[in-house]
Amino acid sequence: MDVERDRVPSPFSQSPASEPRSWIKRAFGISSRISAAGALAHLFTARDPGDVSPVDVSNVLDHYGVRGPAARDLLVEVFTNALAAFIADDEVSEAELDYLHRLRSALSLSDTEVESAHKRVALPRLEQAIEAAYDDNDLTDEEAARLDRLRDRLMLDPADAKALYAKYATEAAQRVLRRVTEDGMLSPWEQKMLDSLGARLGLVPNRRPGCEESILPECRRTRP
Repeated sequence: MDVERDRVPSPFSQSPASEPRSWIKRAFGISSRISAAGALAHLFTARDPGDVSPVDVSNVLDHYGVRGPAARDLLVEVFTNALAAFIADDEVSEAELDYLHRLRSALSLSDTEVESAHKRVALPRLEQAIEAAYDDNDLTDEEAARLDRLRDRLMLDPADAKALYAKYATEAAQRVLRRVTEDGMLSPWEQKMLDSLGARLGLVPNRRPGCEESILPECRRTRP
């Protein structure tokens, strides 16, 4: 019985064609990983993953002599490439997500392998966006909201995103502090920027004399 599925462009359509395994490789049992990768890409271009069984995948790997850990690595790579193609526009649609579920089943991937592939592809994309947002040493509420939406579209864990925010907020604060140290002056604009960065990092102003409303190192304390 035919299964009704939303059509999505194959993420493997631009993959190079596989090359036949040479007789010398067959005779001496030499594997051909690149050819196996091309053959799997061709398989998933010609057929929807829902119509491909783990046996079909195993037959391709056996044909090219790819076995053991090398086979597992290749299967994860195939899934990672598909995920990267879908995430290129910073969003994974429901139809694309369904496709990835079918692909995961055909490749017999574990939860750990899928999660690893997802982080490998999605986290660098979010990190790139956060780094760009902090390029001016500040992060506005509008930018933070846009980054949170991107995190949600990439289906990333908020804890992973929080670590990236902290990394780049800290680097931005260090850049501002170096500038303050170099010229020996703290302008109202720089103070406002440091306080904003401090709030992002979970820091609060120290109320002891001389430290009002400041997150300079000698005045800084963490939020209880």
